[in-house]
Amino acid sequence: MAAVARVTWWALVLVSTFHVGCPFYVPGVAPQDFHDNEPVDIKAVKLTSSRTQLPYEYYSLPYCKPDAILYKAENLGKHLRLAS
Repeated sequence: MAAVARVTWWALVLVSTFHVGCPFYVPGVAPQDFHDNEPVDIKAVKLTSSRTQLPYEYYSLPYCKPDAILYKAENLGKHLRLAS
């Protein structure tokens, strides 16, 4: 009986580790690989702090700032897709 309980316990531990290591999939967003020094388009809606309720400008933090910042208007569908 102890052997069955031990096997059951190890099976439970093994199955529970599968969930921890599984990646997630966001529908409609394909994975993309980037190489060193390759430019990356950033679409940041807002940055907020976990300590204060104040929002931050994206480039007020120590990120590499581009020569020119281009703000693009978004439609409601894009905002809803980011929120989900």
